[in-house]
Amino acid sequence: MADTNITYSYSQRMTWLQNHTRIDPDRGEIEMWNILKCIWHRVTPDTLGSVYPVIVWGVLSTEEAWREITVAAPQPPDYAGDRPPVEHYGRDVIVEWFLKNHRLSSDGQSLQRRSPIDRQWYDYLEGENGDWGPKDFEETYNSAFLS
Repeated sequence: MADTNITYSYSQRMTWLQNHTRIDPDRGEIEMWNILKCIWHRVTPDTLGSVYPVIVWGVLSTEEAWREITVAAPQPPDYAGDRPPVEHYGRDVIVEWFLKNHRLSSDGQSLQRRSPIDRQWYDYLEGENGDWGPKDFEETYNSAFLS
């Protein structure tokens, strides 16, 4: 499941979880920030794989990951407001992300992106699969791609 070449340490993971999970104030359910769609997403052990980035999750079992989430979600986050902290990435970081997470398919006929959630490669079709890059990168990403 995990890309073991790049994973978060325990303390990095818990900091990320504290900033990207919460208890929904109205329903009391655990939510995780969906980095692709930039919305809060209800999570359960069964739905973690669709929203929890594997680079953060690492090699934990679903049960271990869920235990950490239930510890982190109720903790007060390190930010104020309804949205997790957004890192303001510069052009160089976006270009580096693009270079590491985009490639031509083996037949050279399509552009592929690596999903930040499951780290798998997918064909990128304009409009159809355009949410495999963090939305907070979109404007800079688009200008980097054009250049």
